[in-house]
Amino acid sequence: KNCANFNVTGADGHALLPVFTDQINTTTIPNAASFGNFEETASVAAYSVSSSVAFDPYPIITSTSNWKNVTLAIASMTIPGTILWSSTMTITDTVISVASSIEITGTVTITNGGIYLNMQSDACNRAVVKITGTGRLNLINSTIGSNCPMTVYVGNAGRLTATLGSALNLDATGTGMLRTDGSSVVTATDSTIDADILAAGANVSFKRDIFTGSSITINTAGRSDLWDANLGAVGSIQLLSDDGNVNSIDFDIRNTTFSPALTPQLRFGGRQWAQLTSVITNPASGNDFWTGMISGNAKVSRFWWLTVNGVDGTGTVLEAANARITVSRLNPVTLTWAAAPTPGVDSLYGAAPAPWPVNAPLGFVIYRASSEERFVSTSGQWSNSTYRGEADATLGAPPIRYYPDVNVSSLIGSDTTIELVFSDLTPELSIKQVSFHYEGNVSYPFEPLNQPINVTAIVNNTGKISVRNAVVSFFSTNVDLNGDGLMDAGKATYVSAGLWIGDFTIALVPLASTRLAWVTWTPGGVAETTVQVSVVVDAPQTDPLDPGAFRELNERNNINSAPALLFVWPDLSLSRADVGIASAIHGNPTAVDVTIRNEGTNDANGASLVVSDDSGWATAPGANVFFLARGQTITIHVTWTPASPGSHTVTATVRTPISGTFPDRAHDFNWQNNAASQTVTVRTKPDILLRPQDYLGVVNATRGVAFDLPVMVGNLGDTEALDFSISVFLDGDMGNSLEHTDGVNIGPNAFTNTTVHIVILNVVGNHQLSIFADSYNSDGSQTTTFGRILESNEGNNWANKTAQITPPSGSIVMNLITPPANGFAPGQRIAVEGFVNGVTGEGLGGIPVNVVILDLFGAPIPTGNASTTSQANGFWHVELLIPGNCPGAECALDGTHTIRATSPSGPSIQQAEQGIPVRNPTTFWNAVFLGLPVWIWLIIVVAAVVAIVAVTLYFRVYGLGKMVECGECGSFIPEDSTSCPKCGVEFEKDMAKCSNCQAWIPVDVKQCPECGVEFATGKVEMADYQEKMRMQYDEVVAKFRDESSRVLGRSLTEREFQDWWRKQPTFVTFEDWLREEEEMRKMGSKPCPACGTLNSVTATVCHKCGTYLKDEKRPPSGGAPMRQTEPSGEAVPSEAVPKKVIRKPVAAPPIVQKKVFKKPLGEQQQEGGGGESDTQNPPDEEF
Repeated sequence: KNCANFNVTGADGHALLPVFTDQINTTTIPNAASFGNFEETASVAAYSVSSSVAFDPYPIITSTSNWKNVTLAIASMTIPGTILWSSTMTITDTVISVASSIEITGTVTITNGGIYLNMQSDACNRAVVKITGTGRLNLINSTIGSNCPMTVYVGNAGRLTATLGSALNLDATGTGMLRTDGSSVVTATDSTIDADILAAGANVSFKRDIFTGSSITINTAGRSDLWDANLGAVGSIQLLSDDGNVNSIDFDIRNTTFSPALTPQLRFGGRQWAQLTSVITNPASGNDFWTGMISGNAKVSRFWWLTVNGVDGTGTVLEAANARITVSRLNPVTLTWAAAPTPGVDSLYGAAPAPWPVNAPLGFVIYRASSEERFVSTSGQWSNSTYRGEADATLGAPPIRYYPDVNVSSLIGSDTTIELVFSDLTPELSIKQVSFHYEGNVSYPFEPLNQPINVTAIVNNTGKISVRNAVVSFFSTNVDLNGDGLMDAGKATYVSAGLWIGDFTIALVPLASTRLAWVTWTPGGVAETTVQVSVVVDAPQTDPLDPGAFRELNERNNINSAPALLFVWPDLSLSRADVGIASAIHGNPTAVDVTIRNEGTNDANGASLVVSDDSGWATAPGANVFFLARGQTITIHVTWTPASPGSHTVTATVRTPISGTFPDRAHDFNWQNNAASQTVTVRTKPDILLRPQDYLGVVNATRGVAFDLPVMVGNLGDTEALDFSISVFLDGDMGNSLEHTDGVNIGPNAFTNTTVHIVILNVVGNHQLSIFADSYNSDGSQTTTFGRILESNEGNNWANKTAQITPPSGSIVMNLITPPANGFAPGQRIAVEGFVNGVTGEGLGGIPVNVVILDLFGAPIPTGNASTTSQANGFWHVELLIPGNCPGAECALDGTHTIRATSPSGPSIQQAEQGIPVRNPTTFWNAVFLGLPVWIWLIIVVAAVVAIVAVTLYFRVYGLGKMVECGECGSFIPEDSTSCPKCGVEFEKDMAKCSNCQAWIPVDVKQCPECGVEFATGKVEMADYQEKMRMQYDEVVAKFRDESSRVLGRSLTEREFQDWWRKQPTFVTFEDWLREEEEMRKMGSKPCPACGTLNSVTATVCHKCGTYLKDEKRPPSGGAPMRQTEPSGEAVPSEAVPKKVIRKPVAAPPIVQKKVFKKPLGEQQQEGGGGESDTQNPPDEEF
């Protein structure tokens, strides 16, 4: 502040005004000239208010009265733009955000929400929540905050209450302020206050709060509480409240610690009375806590918490023992004990405030015991902090009053606890009974495996005192095998071995009473077994001889046990995914497949499946009974017929029989997985629709001319209508369908367009075309009621369309028929064609044309007719058979017959006629057979026979088919020769030399017994031969297909590949390739220089790899084969000689089967009987 604005309020609404009150000079000593009466006036806009203040004159004025706090309340004035809450409002789970200040004059309660003032930067000094008048703001776990430094002002009779974790976050970007004035009250409990506090109202109460602001100033008119305060962030504290009566409390401070920085700021003067309970201060070293704290007539009283416990011989508090406790204080003058002052509210806990002794139902009391009282004058100070605890307990029937072993006293200089021990009151616990329960209150010693079992124990207390927090432990084994009443090992041993089931803590076991303890046990396994379950109360942790948590009269009765037979049972399981429902249509039987698993430990015998829906339908009881072995799965098929469309829930439930006796090994004890539901949308049936509005107007048609009738058909159902027919009838004659169209499909809730191709005969003028959808049954029969589609509405499948039918106009033109020289003979077919032209010469399409042959008398011959329909340009064409069944009605006699072409469209289409000559053959030789005279057929047959005989003789006498090569000298000799006429070698019968290993083998074997080569004998049926040759050709084509893919860089379709290959020089058709293969067998072969494959001598391209072959000279036919020296392993013949070809296991040049012969005896001796020499068959002769 400065001289120009010192009297202007700041963001917190405060202004600090210095005043001149006293003047002391030599003339006034020891007094002063006082000017201590002042009037203050506050002005805001058009509003102003004044108030007076007076300061005490010197020397009466003290340090605490050296300043005055004045509140100037301007009535009826609000901050500009302020939101006014004047009613009663309750807000939950909402943070209210506003862009202005808020004034509360009503009652507002906010739970789990808050208030946030989102102010503009130029208005940050006006972020205010103001509670005035009788306004109330209750915050329950809620917050107040802003983006600007914020002020919460509570004035007049306003009240602010914050509880249960609320927070006043007022320090956003600067110092916020919590300010109270007038008769306002602020109560904060278990909350956080992030603001400076200036409390000047009636009173404030802060309990268990966290203060994060920098300063706290309390100057209220009445008592203020500061309990359990967290002052870690506070740097300045001023406790100024003074009601002027030193015997009334101004500050009640409890359970709070003041740091070394705050301790010197604890100043109490005037006539203040401050009570400090369990307050920790940090005075300077060597100073008492009150040093510098008290001035004037103020006093400070100090209290500590004294806890008196009545406990039994084990140290357990005597809860529910009818205990009475008395707190006495020692009189330091008479040294006698007298009852302590009667406690008031908030001075005694654990019992109702009353004169001593007080009833302590929990067995203890906490008393606020005064220890000292300090003044400025030492003469008034006192200290009396010696207290004694006394108690008694009344137990039993008849009741017996017990007293502690000794009454205990203590000097109170801090929070203190006195324990009064009742040694006679010692507990005695035992386990009375152990039982097992499953899904009911009845106890059975038989329980199902792998299911949660309730193990219950009854704990009995026969001692003289109630026991608190008794721990009961359960074990899945016998922990007392020797029966001595003690555990065989400590509890920790059984826990580490996995034999501990669990613990149950009983909060209180009254004397002479029982209590239940229980745990849930899920024993696992797959086989039936018996387990001994032990229950121990107050089990020792490590040493079995240890008494446990408390001593008892008898430590050997804390154990009990019982056996449990754990039996096997089926566990049938199904889930939502196991319920499969087919597409559901209203009223249609729908398949429901339910898959069930047995996850249990026993077979399920007599189980059943029930399927139901949300309409009340269910399968009959016992309809789906099944057996399911453990670990197996079964799928049961059920038929469900939905009763209505829409969303439905289908539920599948499996059940097992209940025998009523234990152990029930066929019962499923796990019901949670025995049912599953599936939601399915049931569609409506198809509803085929023909809308009348789609068939308005008139369709123009020509009689006898076919046309397409447009049909729009819809489907109002949720299910598609597939493969149905649409028929059209004329004038409602349902027995005579003009035509129909099949295979119509419509999706759900859709329309489609189609046509029916019809022709109308015999009528002209206006007529009704009746259109019927779904006009055929599933068996193909026509219907006019219900078709193959099961619909929800069959009455909307009809529609009528008006047709205007006009007769066609035109003429039929027949092209000239040119007969043979002798005329047409019966049995011949003749082509008859022409045009149907309109009146202007244009072609008429779709006109039916009937063509018939008339006999010599003008009557139609029954078999001499044909019908057709003209094409778009009017052209028509038929073939007529000239009847030849003579004599009879179907006989075409010699003479000129008429061919007539007419149209059933009516007389408006003029007919056409033309005559043709017919001549019947007069002799057998001239009779026509299959279109040719018999004598021509005879010539053809004779020529064929001559050709066959000539070819046969040629190949028999001159051809190569009956010649073979001599295996010794290579000469060509007849196949049936027994010896070679050239070299004289005598042949063995039915023996041949293997052309691969040169061994002599029987000629009729298919595989060489020496080298394993398979022989192709050539005796293959024609079909097999063609198939095998086609497979070989396909292998060649496959190589070129792979080549095309490599060249073009992609895979080709068959058509693309054929187009590509035709452009290549390697292209060869199957017929050409086959011809070359056959030529190779007849004329010889030559090897491919690239792959070694034998090819025909006339081939220019290798039929296997496609390599170009150079032309080679072929040897003259009829001579001995030329011998050429080829590279090793690539022998090739140069003459076309019929030979027995073999196919080796791996690709190799073909080999010739040669004639087996017997050598002369001399040659055999020369070779030493070691077989045939290969010199007769050098490699170049192999084929």
